[in-house]
Amino acid sequence: RDLFTSPSVSFAYERGWRQGFAAAGFPGADEEFDLAKEYFAPVIQQQRDSNQDSVLVDMSCATGLFTRRFAKSGEYSRVIACDYSDSMLTEA
Repeated sequence: RDLFTSPSVSFAYERGWRQGFAAAGFPGADEEFDLAKEYFAPVIQQQRDSNQDSVLVDMSCATGLFTRRFAKSGEYSRVIACDYSDSMLTEA
């Protein structure tokens, strides 16, 4: 069985697993979110300038750690979360 479809792994993902990414050199969820927003900013501004909706699709969202941040930011008119793992989406 695939590791990321396990309900136990999905439960532990935001409750410890994700924090271990820092040991691998990742900057942490807050900074990663800011980097992602910065990356998307030119396209979002272009959509606003042309009165289009700004839809963000979070592919492979896992437990929705960043999806929730994107949705709460108010920067996007719609945020869609997708993942192949039902158990990850259940946690989201």
